[in-house]
Amino acid sequence: RSATRTIAQITDNRGEADAGTPSYYGKGQGVASSMALHGRRYCSQEDVTAGLCSALSRLPNADQRAISLFGQDTLSADGGVDAANDYSTTLIQPVAPAALRGEQLTSTSGREAALRRRAYNARMSLSRYVLNFITSLEIPSINLTDVQKTEMQAEGMTAADQASWLTSMSLEVNRRVSGVTWNKNLQQMPPASVMREIAVEQAQANYLALQNYRLQMFQASLAATRVAQHEEENNGDRIAPIPSPNVNPGG
Repeated sequence: RSATRTIAQITDNRGEADAGTPSYYGKGQGVASSMALHGRRYCSQEDVTAGLCSALSRLPNADQRAISLFGQDTLSADGGVDAANDYSTTLIQPVAPAALRGEQLTSTSGREAALRRRAYNARMSLSRYVLNFITSLEIPSINLTDVQKTEMQAEGMTAADQASWLTSMSLEVNRRVSGVTWNKNLQQMPPASVMREIAVEQAQANYLALQNYRLQMFQASLAATRVAQHEEENNGDRIAPIPSPNVNPGG
């Protein structure tokens, strides 16, 4: 979860157009920064032809392709994590609106604009946090066991010392579902070993249940946000204001 918080700190600051982020001085700067990042990391042949960048990148258009986030269970350190984050940015908030400052915040209309901006920031933060959570599960953070490395090779992957939580759990599931060695050993295990296997699998099931519970909370929050935003857009401006009574101080 520390990875989720780290990513969220960066993306929330960007979305709120804090000082030091691209949109702090205006949306135009945010657009320019986004275009520059695309050209630097994800330049495609079409971009080269259009003169937007000079050479084809190693990961062309990766900032707009879902495979950057879902194409592998463990994101590579040589651009995979960045590509997943940049895809999430393109998907949720490709450019942040300019920051509100000065009279934009202190005037009567400015205060209302600030309220709406905070509501917008909150929705963007929620949406992005869900993808941050998914990304964090794919960042290499788990030391694999020898058994898991063997399973990686059996599945045609290159064995690695570290992988993500998603890869680790996938290996554990796959080697028990289709692994010949585990199923053969299971037939010869003494009762105590079988009980240990059951305990391990129950612990893994509990972990997956907890992650599913978190995802359900995200889904419920997103659904509640959609309902609230829909009602605000359709009925918020139609509600008649409550009349203010005239008070006579001398009466």
